[in-house]
Amino acid sequence: MTPNNINCRQFIRQHRRGSRLKRVVLACLAAGGLICSLLPMGVQAASGTFTFVAGQVFVERNGQRIVAARGVEVNPGDVVIAGVDGMAQLSMIDEARLSLRSNSRLLIESYQRNAGDQNGAVLSLLSGTLRTFTGLLSSLDREKFLMKTRVATVGIRGSGNILSHEEAAGKPPVTINHTIEGSHVVTSLTGNFAPITTLPNDTVRVESGKPPERIPTPPSILISSNTMITKEEAGPTKQATGPEPAPAPAPATTTANAAASGSGGGTNNAPPTVGTNIVPPVVIALDPSGLRDIVLAGAGTTYSGQAASAQSTLEGTNLRAFNSVPGGAGTSASISGGSIADARTFDIGNNSSITIGRWNSPSNLLLAGVGAFNGTAATTHFAYGTSGYPPYLSDVLTGTVSYRRIGATAPTSDSGVAGTLTSATLDVNFSARLLNAALGISMAASPSAPTYNIQATNVPFSLNSFFTVTGYGLTISRTVNGQTSPGNVGISGSLEGSFVGAALSGVILGYSLNDVNQATRQNIVGVVAFQAASQNTNAPFVYGLISDPTGSLRDSQYSQGYATINRPDEMTIDTNGRATAFRGPFARGDGTISGNSSYAIGAAQVFEAGFDPSTGLSWGRWAAGAATVGGLSTELSNRSLHYIFAGPQVGPTTLPLTGTAAYEVVGSTRPTNTSGGIGTMNSATLNANFTARTVDATVNVTLANQTWNASATGMPIYRDMTFGANTGRSPVTGLPAPTQLNISCSPNCGSSGATGSLDGFFTGRTGQGAGVQYSINNNITGAIAFRRRG
Repeated sequence: MTPNNINCRQFIRQHRRGSRLKRVVLACLAAGGLICSLLPMGVQAASGTFTFVAGQVFVERNGQRIVAARGVEVNPGDVVIAGVDGMAQLSMIDEARLSLRSNSRLLIESYQRNAGDQNGAVLSLLSGTLRTFTGLLSSLDREKFLMKTRVATVGIRGSGNILSHEEAAGKPPVTINHTIEGSHVVTSLTGNFAPITTLPNDTVRVESGKPPERIPTPPSILISSNTMITKEEAGPTKQATGPEPAPAPAPATTTANAAASGSGGGTNNAPPTVGTNIVPPVVIALDPSGLRDIVLAGAGTTYSGQAASAQSTLEGTNLRAFNSVPGGAGTSASISGGSIADARTFDIGNNSSITIGRWNSPSNLLLAGVGAFNGTAATTHFAYGTSGYPPYLSDVLTGTVSYRRIGATAPTSDSGVAGTLTSATLDVNFSARLLNAALGISMAASPSAPTYNIQATNVPFSLNSFFTVTGYGLTISRTVNGQTSPGNVGISGSLEGSFVGAALSGVILGYSLNDVNQATRQNIVGVVAFQAASQNTNAPFVYGLISDPTGSLRDSQYSQGYATINRPDEMTIDTNGRATAFRGPFARGDGTISGNSSYAIGAAQVFEAGFDPSTGLSWGRWAAGAATVGGLSTELSNRSLHYIFAGPQVGPTTLPLTGTAAYEVVGSTRPTNTSGGIGTMNSATLNANFTARTVDATVNVTLANQTWNASATGMPIYRDMTFGANTGRSPVTGLPAPTQLNISCSPNCGSSGATGSLDGFFTGRTGQGAGVQYSINNNITGAIAFRRRG
C-alpha cells in the first residue's frame, strides 16, 4: 500500500513516546519514490487520540461539532461529549488513558502537545463519569496532572480512579471520586475544608459547601469500574480498535482495479430512492470488528461468507481466498490462477466500499462443503464489502427503499462465453422484511442466443443477509420456447447476498442460473453491486430467544430454538411486565421456516415471569392453554413456550475489548418437557473471555428424577452479540463443526447420544446482561437471565 499523509500522521503518533518529538523530516514514498509530504521541524503532536468509540460521541471545537471516531485527535480547548448511548476511550501523549461514559462532557483545559513537556494537564469533568489510568505517567507528570469539577479537584498520587459529577435540578452539585489503584488527594473548591487523601477502594463525596467525606462505594461506580477501560486495556500493546472516521454519505465513485471487459454495467446517474428510514443527522459507525461480507458466483452456484481482513487473501484488491469468522457461516473458499476481469471498487459512503471482479478460468476453485473445480466452468465472480452495521439493522428498519445498480460483472457461462446484464433492480420493503430483485441477462454468443429474466419476489432477509432458490420465491424465464422455471425443471438457480456498509448503504448480490435443456444448455453466474442512501442506525430493536412451541426442531442436531429481533412496537407487554405477543420464526408444516410469524398468548398463561431492571432482561413461559403462532392455534397444555428478551435498545452492544467477566443468574424459567413435566433449574454459569471473544457456559437441571448437565467451552462471540453450541457435527464435508455442547445425565438414563443446543446473546451498551435458551435431550427446554457481576 502506498504511504500517504495519513500514514505520516500515524508515524508521528507512533514516535512521540519516550522523549520530546524529534526534529525530523519525514518522507512518505509514493509510487515514483517522490516525497508526498514534509513535516516542519518542531511540529506539535496532538494531546490525545481516540482509540475506541461506541455510540454517539462528539468533539466540540471552535463552535463546531465533530463526530468522534478512532484516530480523531483532541487538543486543549476541546470538549468531548458522550451521548446517551456513547462511550469513548482516549490515549494521551503522556501515556495516560481516559474512558468517558455515556451522558458525559469532558473539557480538556490544558494538556501538553509534545512528549516530555512539563506543562502538566488539567481535565475538567463538566458532567457524567470519567475513568482514568495514569500508571504509566512519570512521578513529575503525576504531580502536574489535575482533574476537577465545579466543586472539587482531584490530584493523583496513584494510577487509577473513577470521577463522577452530577448537577440535578434543585439540588447542589455533587462530585464522587473512587480510587481503584494508588492514591488521590480530593479537595473541595468551596469552603476552607481539609482535603482527603485516599487509598485503594476509598470513595469520597464532595457536595458544594460541605467538606469532603468518605462514603460506601455507590453501585453505579462499581459498574463503571468493571465496564470501562482496565489496566490491561491501557497498556501499549492492548489498545482498543474501533471505526475510522465516517464521512457523510456520498454517491458511489468507481476505481478500476484492472482492465474492464464484458458488459457488466457500471454506474448510472439516477439518484437513489430513499424510504422512511433517513432521520438526519444519522450518526454512523463502522463495525469495530472490521468484517467483510463476501459473495461468490461460480461453478454453477452461489456461495457466501463473512471474514475479517486477517482471514481474507487479496491480490491487490481482488479476492483470492477467505475463511469465515468464528460463529458465522463456517464457509471458506480459495481461487488459484486465472486472469482478472471486470474489477472495480465503488465508494458507497460512510467509509465503506464494495469491490467486484471475476477470475476467468482459474486453475483451481475450492468451495468448502461444495467441491473443487477448474477451467472455464470454474470462472468465479466475487463481490465483497464492509459488513453491514449494525448487524441487526435490516430487521428493524421501516419503509421502502430502492437500491440502484452501481456496477456488475458481465455474466459468464461455464463454456467461457460472456454475456450482458441488461437490467438490475432491487426494491426493499423493510417494514415487511422482504425484498424483490429483477435481473435481465442476454447471452447472445451462447447456443440459441437466449435471454433470461431472473425475478426474486418477497425474499425474506434477516441479520442483513438473504438467500433464495427457484421454487421459493425465485422464478427464471427464458425467451427461447418461452420457458419458465416453474414449468420447466431444467431451469433452476439461486440468488444470495447481503446489505453492506455502515448504515446499510450498499448491497452485494450473487446469482446463478442453470439451464440443462439441450438447445440452451449452460450455467450462468455473475455479481451485482447496488447503493442507496444511509439508513437510520438509531432504529431501536429488541433481541430475544424463544423455544420451539411445536417440537418441529426436536430432531435437529443444531439449534433447537429460535432467535428473533423485534421492533419495540411489535411486542406487547402487559401491566405485570409479561410478554404476551411478539414476532419470530416458526417452522411451518411444509418443512420451511417463516422468519416473521406472529406469536400471541391466546388462552395460554405466563408462568415464572421475571424482569431484571439492571439489564432490562425479561423472561417467562407460556403454558396451560392454546396460543396462536403463525395464525395457527398451538396447544400448550403439555408443553411450554419459553422466552427471554432484552430490553429495547438503540445502537449495538459493544463488549469490552480485553479481560474476562463472570455472569450470575438473576432469573430463569423452570425446565419443562413435552409430556407436561416441570423440573428445577439447579444451577447455571456463564463466563466471558473478551480477549479471546469466547464464552463458557453450563446448565444443570432436574426433571422426572433425572439430573441433566449441559456444558460448552470456547463458544465464539459473533459480532459482540451472540454465541451458541450444539451437539451437531459438520453439516457438509469440508465445513467446520459447530462448538460442541456436552450433555450428561445421572443416574444412568441413557444420555449417550443425547442431542441439544444452547444459544445466547449479550445485551446492553457494553454487554451487562446475557440471555440463554437451552434444549436438552430433544425435549427439555428453559430460559436463563444473567447479569455481569459487580
